[in-house]
Amino acid sequence: MMQLFHPKMLSSIITGTGCFIPPVVRTNQDFSQHLFYSEKYEALPTPPDVVVEKFRQITGIEERRYATGDTNASDIGSLAGAGAIADSGVDP
Repeated sequence: MMQLFHPKMLSSIITGTGCFIPPVVRTNQDFSQHLFYSEKYEALPTPPDVVVEKFRQITGIEERRYATGDTNASDIGSLAGAGAIADSGVDP
């Protein structure tokens, strides 16, 4: 029988978490005037507000968050990491 855990193995403990929530909010209402297209790149005949409402019903998504154009993925990770360090109380 194979042993999955060795008693002398090191383990990790999560002592803090961090996140970055982008500041730009777009609600479903913001998309109600957009055209939506089929997989064949043809405009859907369904009114955009109906498409948006159906999307909300299916996914539960009511808003999206976007980072500003001057924010890189590394900036987001750095801010979330700094929050995790602060939350943990660890001296960086």
